[in-house]
Amino acid sequence: MRRTLVLLLGCAAAAPAAAQPAGAPPAHEIRAVDVLPRLANKDEFLPALARLYPPALRDSSVTGHVTVRLRVGEDGVPGHAQVVKAAHPGLAAPTLAGLETLRFVPAQAGGRPAPVWVELPVLWTFAVAPGRADGVEAFASDPVDLHRPGTASLKPVEVMPSVVNVRDLIRALERGYPPDMRDAGVEATVVALFRVDAGGRVTNVAIAQSSHPAFNGPTLRAVQVLRFRPTRVDGKAVPVWVDLPIRWTLGR
Repeated sequence: MRRTLVLLLGCAAAAPAAAQPAGAPPAHEIRAVDVLPRLANKDEFLPALARLYPPALRDSSVTGHVTVRLRVGEDGVPGHAQVVKAAHPGLAAPTLAGLETLRFVPAQAGGRPAPVWVELPVLWTFAVAPGRADGVEAFASDPVDLHRPGTASLKPVEVMPSVVNVRDLIRALERGYPPDMRDAGVEATVVALFRVDAGGRVTNVAIAQSSHPAFNGPTLRAVQVLRFRPTRVDGKAVPVWVDLPIRWTLGR
């Protein structure tokens, strides 16, 4: 099992009205357009980000979201990007640099291509990808896009996913507690993001949030033992994305 880099790219999201950067041409807010912009070259953008991951942060397993506000022109080219928030300041500049490779299918207003302001969340994280040489491809689609075909949102499901082997997870966490963290009495909370397939198996595991990077790898490995009763929509078992907070604690 190989620990590899995965970067998750969020979809263009509705952005609140905000002051435009100095010198930026006018553009619509996203709620004013008829057709939203769509990512056109994610397969190029994600490897570009992987190359830009700061070595010191990568080696320290530093992860987190960077949200960028940018203008997508009529030609689908982004510009005038600004970081709205960043989980770690060292991830801001690489995100902006990576945007130079990004292209969109432009928004439309009145049946014509239109410039628009969007907010784009980019999650820098790690995942376990068995047998993969390049973990960037571990996610074939955007985990934040819960309404895409073939994957159910948690909102309309009739039967929510439920864990059937909690004891297996507990044993995996006990075995995986980092020895140096245990000896130092360090505890942590890590939120794992993963896909539960129609058979109830966990796939595409990543870290969505973490209070201590030393627990990221052990969390990724531990949650893969989980099995679920499948989620159901219209009576059929369907895959769904789940985020699960894992509390690493030394108490009973």
